[in-house]
This record gives sequence, C-alpha cells and structure tokens, in this order.
Amino acid sequence: LLWPVGLGPFYDMKFVTHPNVTNFILPSIVVVLVVAALWFGAIRSTEFALATVWLMLPILPVLNLRVLGEGHFVHDRYLYLPSVGLAMLAALGLRRLRVGSARLFGQPAAQIALAVVLALALATGITQETAYFADWTTFYLHLSSMSDRGEGGKLNLAGLVGERGHLDAAIKLYEEVRETDPDNWEVNYNLGYAYYLQGKIPEADRYLTRAVQLNPTRPESFFYLGLTKLKMGDVSSAAADVQRAISIRPDAEHYHFALGVILRLQGNLPGALSEFRTELELDPENTAARQQAAQIEAAQAGRPAGAGSDSAPAGLGPSGH
Repeated sequence: LLWPVGLGPFYDMKFVTHPNVTNFILPSIVVVLVVAALWFGAIRSTEFALATVWLMLPILPVLNLRVLGEGHFVHDRYLYLPSVGLAMLAALGLRRLRVGSARLFGQPAAQIALAVVLALALATGITQETAYFADWTTFYLHLSSMSDRGEGGKLNLAGLVGERGHLDAAIKLYEEVRETDPDNWEVNYNLGYAYYLQGKIPEADRYLTRAVQLNPTRPESFFYLGLTKLKMGDVSSAAADVQRAISIRPDAEHYHFALGVILRLQGNLPGALSEFRTELELDPENTAARQQAAQIEAAQAGRPAGAGSDSAPAGLGPSGH
C-alpha cells in the first residue's frame, strides 16, 4: 500500500520456519508499532477511526488462509478496499499540513501542491504498471523478466501461458523450474499434460510416469498417463491407469467414458456399456458417451451399429475432455 512498485499477479512466499531477529522479531515490532499508532489516532479522532476501520476490516477475511488455494495467499487485489482507508488517512494527514499562509482555491497552497504531486506520482505509476497489460505477449515477457518471482511465479505464469494455448512457452517455464526442483509433482504432471496436448507421446509418458510415482493420490496423473498409453498402443496399461484414476475419484467426469472406450477396444462390450452408462449418470449432456452406448446396445440387439463401430471411438482427444 505504501510503496506500490514492482507489482505482479503472483508473489513468492518464503515461510518462516526458524524465527530470528530479522525475519520475525523486527517485522513483528513494526506491525505492533503501526497498530499502536492506528489505535492512538482512532481514539482521538472519529475520522481517523473510520479510516482505520476501512484500512483493517476488509483485510480480515483473507487472513483466513485455509479458504485460499496454495500459492494464492498474497495478491494485490486483497488491498482494493483497504486502500480506501489508506487514502482517507493520507487525506487527514494532508489536511494537517500548515506551511506558509498562501492559499489557492480557498485552501492552503501547500496542501494543494502536495496533493498535485501525489496525484501525478500515482498517475505515473498507474500508467507504468498497466502498460504491461497491453497484450498477453507483453504481459508474459514482463513476468518472465521479474527474476525475483522464483519458482512459484514461474509455475503460475506457465499455467496462464498454457491456458492461452502457448504450450511451447509453458513447457519452457516448467522445464526451468524442473532443473532446480525435479521432484515437483506439479511440474512433472503439467509437463506431461502439455506434451500430451502437443502429441509428443514419448515425452508425455516420461513425465506422467514420474508424476504418478511422486504422488500416487492424484487421479489426473493416472488418467492422462492412461490416455498416453492408449496412444502408444498399450491398451492393457491404459485400462489399468484409467481404472486407478477412477478408484481415486469415481465421480470425475470423462474418466468412465475413457475407460469405456478402452474396454470397447479390448472387446469387452458389457464392461464398456456399463462405463458409458455411468458416465451419462455423471454427465447427462455427454453426447459421445450416449452415442457409444447406443452403438453397443444396437450391436447386442443384433441391429446395425452406427458409424464408427469398427474403429476406435472418437472423443478422447484434448477437446473431448
């Protein structure tokens, strides 16, 4: 709030595990002094008390860290409402400035001059900070240049880049993090997923295999490893991996559909039909699952099956998820 420079959408958080003078005691003293000053001002002035409430009350909800996702404890947006309180405190302080007797627009000239300086400084800062949001390329380059963001910033940036379809850029960022943290599940999983989307199956297999080794409780790792094995022609391994994903999260959409496709390829039509029906229970709008179930039911009833019954069912590409 006091020095809004070098802002960004993500910030690294170095948690204090061994408190000492510099990382805990001194910052705690500063916090205590600030709170004491605010309390002292609030009991002497109603306006100061109102500004203090504006400053402190809106920040309280986000101090409940349990409701925030990991890596999202610190964001500038949490200070939008508290900034109103700071502006009120600044205005109260500005009104107490008494330098000289000159007046401008009926107000002390010194107050007007300082207000103009603050407005120009903040306007300049806003212009500089918002310039980075001109387009996604500028935004990504700016974040990549902020070396102090570290691994956390790169992971978040890679996620943003990947969501925008810039998979090569996302992979590059994940690879940079993996150099220093090769056993990071998130890095290995996202690398495998990105390579899967690109159709680079051997690379996807390598990273997704590592991901399931690092964290065998995450169903998405097994799911995409299964789809990768399917593309490699290893249908048995694909079935085992997707079944493992379902055992971890049986209510996940698309998982049962994928297993149905695999079982159908193995010739297990009753099992495939059961999986397609389960998928429809979870996602009644899944037209691909409905089509596959109808084809199997028609085949079992001796009626001509629909198109595609002699080949691998569609719907397992990235767009099908």
